[in-house]
Amino acid sequence: MTWDLAKAMAGRVIDESDGDRAKIVENAYLRAYSRFPSHSEVDAGMSVIENFRKGWPEKLASDNESGPRTLMAQWMAVANFTHALLNSAEFSYID
Repeated sequence: MTWDLAKAMAGRVIDESDGDRAKIVENAYLRAYSRFPSHSEVDAGMSVIENFRKGWPEKLASDNESGPRTLMAQWMAVANFTHALLNSAEFSYID
């Protein structure tokens, strides 16, 4: 269930960000934590999303996924990132 929510969140974040990678990270943090990320969190988030994106085309090809694999890989990479945010302690616990 969390994966489905992460994919939906990723789709919204991508749509709101006009392809700007830093804005994708910023919007994901705003949705998950109701706060802006620090500069180091933005840098780390962009790096993590890029690393996830590199792995998805092979997975999509092996699954015989139809559709635009480049776009799907970007969406799934952001979904991996939002999934991590939704499963983090910061999201789960209130101080």
